[in-house]
Amino acid sequence: MSDSSQNKKWIPLIIIIVLLSIALIVLGLHTYNLTESENKAWTSSKQKDAELALAYKKMDSVEKELSVRVAEVERLGGDVSSLKNIIQQIKREKNELAQKENVQYARYQELEGKIAGYEELILLKDAQIQELKVQNEALNSENANLKQGKDSLSRRIDDLAQNNSKLNRKLKAAAILKTQSITFLGITESGKEKVGDEFKGKQLEKLKISVRIAENNAVEAGNIRVALQLLGPEKTILTNTSTGGGSMEVNGKSMVYTLVKNILFSNQEQEINFIFVDEIFKSKRGQYSVVIFSEQGEMGRGSFIIK
Repeated sequence: MSDSSQNKKWIPLIIIIVLLSIALIVLGLHTYNLTESENKAWTSSKQKDAELALAYKKMDSVEKELSVRVAEVERLGGDVSSLKNIIQQIKREKNELAQKENVQYARYQELEGKIAGYEELILLKDAQIQELKVQNEALNSENANLKQGKDSLSRRIDDLAQNNSKLNRKLKAAAILKTQSITFLGITESGKEKVGDEFKGKQLEKLKISVRIAENNAVEAGNIRVALQLLGPEKTILTNTSTGGGSMEVNGKSMVYTLVKNILFSNQEQEINFIFVDEIFKSKRGQYSVVIFSEQGEMGRGSFIIK
């Protein structure tokens, strides 16, 4: 095969290589020109300071508008934690815009996009505020129906606040266990039992006090200490550490008890029993009082008579 024919075989490959090289050079020049044009627009354009100043002004306006919405949403009882975080982010972005020499074009475009997003957020918060206002107006209307004759809006709002305060007190009271009944059962030395509220002291060996705790879903289920305080006819507390007596804190105050039991309360009605053994019934006649309480407060009272 001649050198001429071999050279002809290489011509197409050489042409392809040349064309690819030219295409790469053109693409590189195009990219370079675009980048240079963009950079020159930032570094040499007289509008740069004006554009950054305008962006700062819009960011500042967005911050103020969102701050107004935060105050309004908070006044109406809405959640503003996420809004406050966004306002802190806007403050940082304002500081970034203030450093003009450090702002690149890509970052400027990104911040412009965020400003548009913040403006959209303002519209969304306006809708939320309107919804909260409707809800508050409904509450005010309901309060007006409950408190007839109150035609002043401010008076109705004050009444609503008072009702809320009363409701909080009721909820706090509801979270305290209550006794449904307290039953006394006298047991004689022979083992004879009698249910009632009057017993013969000379025959009484021990007293069983059955306490039925009412169902209560407002109390957190779990371990609860229930104490019994027995007061004699002279209103003195009968307590002895050797027979189970002691003291515990009830709403920040120390309360002496005669007997105590730890129970697992499951919000359902349940019964617990205390057994009191003491010779005092044989020597002291009169009316005895029983106070049942937990660490949250008094649960109930009862009394019986020793003859």
